Amino acid sequence: MADLNATIDQLTSDVSARDATITELQGNLTAANERVAALEAEAKATEDALKAIETESEKLKAKEADVEKRADSKAKEKVAALGFPAGKLPAATSDNPGEVSAEDQIRKLRGSERIRAGIEFKQKGKLPDWVPDAVAKLEAAAKK
Repeated sequence: MADLNATIDQLTSDVSARDATITELQGNLTAANERVAALEAEAKATEDALKAIETESEKLKAKEADVEKRADSKAKEKVAALGFPAGKLPAATSDNPGEVSAEDQIRKLRGSERIRAGIEFKQKGKLPDWVPDAVAKLEAAAKK
């Protein structure tokens, strides 16, 4: 009988330990579910913010295109008001007729040099110092 009471006590102890483990795991599960809900809310907020940014970006692009069109139109109106028909205006040239434009020199370059020269020209507003030498080397190589 003592063995039976010891076994019952042991089993009761095991059940109590399992109940405690279940309670602890349920708490962990609840905390994990709350964390998942918080992350889902954060992801939704981030997604909404990105959509708003994309919408704003599209609006700004459209506005920029409109501003460019209006500026071009105004420039044509002003030139026409001065008595110069826009269709008969000469293309932009440099003051020196023998001088090759920066854009033309950059177009003569190839590959990464052309890209680098274009970027530097756009950033600095002038032809990079190394471009004429690079163009001369390419022209010399083409003559050989």
